[in-house]
Amino acid sequence: MSLIITGVIDGPLAGGTPKAIELFALADIPDLSIYGVGSASNGGGTDGQEFTLSGLASAGDFIYISFEATQFQNFLGFAPTFTSATAPNINGNDAIELFQNSTVIDVFGDINTDGSGEPWEYMDGWAYRRGNTTPDGTTFNLANWTFSSPSALTGETTNFGAATPFPTGVFNSNVAPVLSVNATFSAINEDIAAASNIGNTVEELVSALITDADFDPEGIAVTNVDNTNGTWQYSLDGGTTWLSFGALSETNATMLGATSLYSGYLNQDPTGQNWLAFANVDFTPPLNTATQTVDEIGVTLNTTADEDIYAGYSNYSLNPLTGQYTLVNNDFPELDSSTGYTIAFNAQVLSDAQSNPSRAGFSLVVVSDDPTKAIEIAFQDDKIFAQDDVPLFVEDAGVTTAFDTTQATQYSLKVQNDAYQLFADGNNILSGTLRDYTAFSPTPPVPDPYETPNFLFFGDDTTSGQGSFRLNQVTVETPTRIRFQPNTDYNGSANIQFRAWDTTDGSSNGQTGVDASLTGGINPFSNTLGTGTITVTPQGGGGTPPGVPGGDSANAIFNFEQWVSLVAIRTGQVYQSALVDFNVEMGGIRIAPLFDEADYLSENPDVAIAVQQGIYQYGFEHFVLFGLSEGRTPSNWFDEQYYLAQNADVAAAVSRGQTTAIAHFLQIGHRENRDPSAFFDASDYLLKNPDVKAAVDAGLLDSGFEHYIESGAEEGRLNGLLFEESFYLKQNPDVVTAVQKGEFALGLYHFLAIGQIEGRDPSSLFDQSAYLARYGDVAAAVAGGVFASGFEHYVLFGRAEGRITA
Repeated sequence: MSLIITGVIDGPLAGGTPKAIELFALADIPDLSIYGVGSASNGGGTDGQEFTLSGLASAGDFIYISFEATQFQNFLGFAPTFTSATAPNINGNDAIELFQNSTVIDVFGDINTDGSGEPWEYMDGWAYRRGNTTPDGTTFNLANWTFSSPSALTGETTNFGAATPFPTGVFNSNVAPVLSVNATFSAINEDIAAASNIGNTVEELVSALITDADFDPEGIAVTNVDNTNGTWQYSLDGGTTWLSFGALSETNATMLGATSLYSGYLNQDPTGQNWLAFANVDFTPPLNTATQTVDEIGVTLNTTADEDIYAGYSNYSLNPLTGQYTLVNNDFPELDSSTGYTIAFNAQVLSDAQSNPSRAGFSLVVVSDDPTKAIEIAFQDDKIFAQDDVPLFVEDAGVTTAFDTTQATQYSLKVQNDAYQLFADGNNILSGTLRDYTAFSPTPPVPDPYETPNFLFFGDDTTSGQGSFRLNQVTVETPTRIRFQPNTDYNGSANIQFRAWDTTDGSSNGQTGVDASLTGGINPFSNTLGTGTITVTPQGGGGTPPGVPGGDSANAIFNFEQWVSLVAIRTGQVYQSALVDFNVEMGGIRIAPLFDEADYLSENPDVAIAVQQGIYQYGFEHFVLFGLSEGRTPSNWFDEQYYLAQNADVAAAVSRGQTTAIAHFLQIGHRENRDPSAFFDASDYLLKNPDVKAAVDAGLLDSGFEHYIESGAEEGRLNGLLFEESFYLKQNPDVVTAVQKGEFALGLYHFLAIGQIEGRDPSSLFDQSAYLARYGDVAAAVAGGVFASGFEHYVLFGRAEGRITA
């Protein structure tokens, strides 16, 4: 059954018009002619199928069958799908039947009872189906419907201006998530220490496995784990604290993913789940205030007549006398922008008006655990935009998008480090950098949410904007991880079983004892039961594959820190950028020691041209601002093709446009011990450098790769730099003496100023004499003063030309 009756109306215009029936397509219907409707007048029993539909419908389509077209258009503001003088010729006491292949599949009202005076009467009014209910077959279920009350529309001329309008096109039915394939965890070594075993995030495990037609948050309900040869555990705080799974079954599952702060399917207001509070703050009574209405599709907040300072929903309750906030639920997840979080919500703007064009009747305010990293987004009826921080609360023209917010939409705000992205039904529609609104300083007791860590607000936060909006779902998701800790000396595999979960049942991340046995259809759990498998390799079973070099000139880079020093010595120009901080980080990794300026410009001629034209001072600026999100490679130390081949989950996420390979590695992958290229084996690096492993285990470093790019490469732990500090000092005792005397801060500075001209070698990967002997043209150019050395030629041109270093 793919069609359902969702509404009936007996209108107030001449002749009791509009008289109409609303139907909703639960799935794609390639042939509507198998469906028909009929009305049972005055309790006289079935009249059979009186009207047959035609054409086709897509899942989510609303279909309107009206007695006539003109008054329907006049009252409701749009044209009906079909007209018929029979089936929709109803009064407020008539029942409706829906047929599929001549068999009744749904009914409104009792076909054998005159509806006058009955609880389901809709004379000069309407009836509407509650959300997330299914077709009733031949037996009417009064509990599945809500009613205007008889005569509610009497005297009204349009639905838009009615006090109790017919809620057209708002039926909301959940579609269960679909789990397509099983999950594969990152392999671990049998002797992995618990402190080094960070497992996998739920997001990376399921992002390629789950599809959800409603675009609800994707999580899992764990129903069984195999602890025969170790222990399956989960972490709700990104890997700091680990919990073992308790007893599990289909009816006793543990939920991992997002936390439902509010689910409209539970038929309660947003305060009912004890995560959110209703704010309705007005310091100059007796002005009008906002009203909220709970209905079959969630909650509607109306601020069109108010002059409130705040009217909406927040995870903090407010004392209006002091202007102080108190967290509603102390278990509210921490909004740590460095590890990332996602706020998802289903919203629909019904009306919007503002005396200030930079304000809106519905806004989203999110303040991270660091209050200087926040974002406020305004939802006007025809556009969405970010509020600027300088000047405060002015529309940022650079972060604005035209968008019809009057349609019910599933939004997701994803925050990572200093950036955010806003998605609408899975599509990225807005992105930018987080803002610092802490300069806001209202007069007490007007509250100041912008200095409150981990703050969340949905609603009207201004006296210069009013509106009405519906809210159906709100969730928050922070990094949740799963791992398997093997028993001593065990190698083999271990499994975990789960169903996909969409949060619509109102459960929380980490909640235990949940019944996940009701699956598919409108339920929050997938029909399919999935299996996740992890492979535990024997000691020494990991490591660099045979034939992969530990380091050679093909993998070597001249990083941006070294490049800036070279430019400073050649031209006297030090690093200056109004766009990008030199020490910018992503995922705990500094970009400068990973980035190779000359190689980036060589590989990206469009960027090189932009630098030549003065659009950018450095390719480094372009990479941080755009190249990262575009998937460009910062240096030879990252191999996109290799990374995607080794990580199918990332490849799937990239194919869906959710991330790029390099962004995933910097934000997540290096912390998970994933290898950025065949050149760098993360597990092998920790194995060969126990001091580094100890620092990672103690939380002093995020990963072995972080150590390598920050200091390990210069220390010669793995040959990968064209200039290697430890090699240069070891080969040149006179330079050591000069550094000790303070004549040079680093051996690098000696090499760039003097050593390269003297023909000294910068590392074991580059032989200056051999390079000049091999390439006479370069030797001539060096002799003519075009280049300071063969090394300088190689960095600037030789690599791109494919020349050999020794």
